[in-house]
Formats: sequence, C-alpha cells, structure tokens
Amino acid sequence: MPASIVFACGDGNAGLKQLVWRGWGASRASATGVRYQNDCEPNCAAGRFHEYPAMVVASAPGAVGGRNAYTMLEVTVSGPHPPQIHNPELYALKANGPYTVP
Repeated sequence: MPASIVFACGDGNAGLKQLVWRGWGASRASATGVRYQNDCEPNCAAGRFHEYPAMVVASAPGAVGGRNAYTMLEVTVSGPHPPQIHNPELYALKANGPYTVP
C-alpha cells in the first residue's frame, strides 16, 4: 500500500501523499489523501506547491513489471482546483510509472 505516488517525471512536482487505503488486495481499493501540484510560477524550481483533498480508486488487478498490482488509478479532487487537474484523472499504472489516460 503506497503512502504516496509521484505523477510528474519523478521530479516530485505532482502526485499524491498521505494516502490511507481501504480494501487493498481486493479487486478495487480506495484511499483518501492529498493531491499536490507545483504551480511552476515563474518556473518549477521557484514554484509553490498547492494541495487538494482527493479520493483515489485503484482497480483492474493484473501484472505490472512481473508483479501482481493494480493497473488503473482514478483520482478525484474535491473543492476548487486548477484546470490542469482534471476530474477525474485516470492513470494507467506501468512498471516505469503512471501514465495519463486520455
């Protein structure tokens, strides 16, 4: 059960943290936590981080990197948030990181 997930290139500018999971190991698991995002203004090194309450659902158990894992992640942010954070956000979970699903 991951307590955090990084979305943006491993640089830590966007992701989830403080995840508290329920139902881990079942066909679906859900978590509450915090979705964070660097606004990268004026650039990512000098940007400010913003946090939003989030609900997360992990689903579609399968193989990822030769291990049993969830292969899809849905993130829903509650409250006001910037337009680059879609509601919900869908990610395919691969061995080398999460990928946005169009």
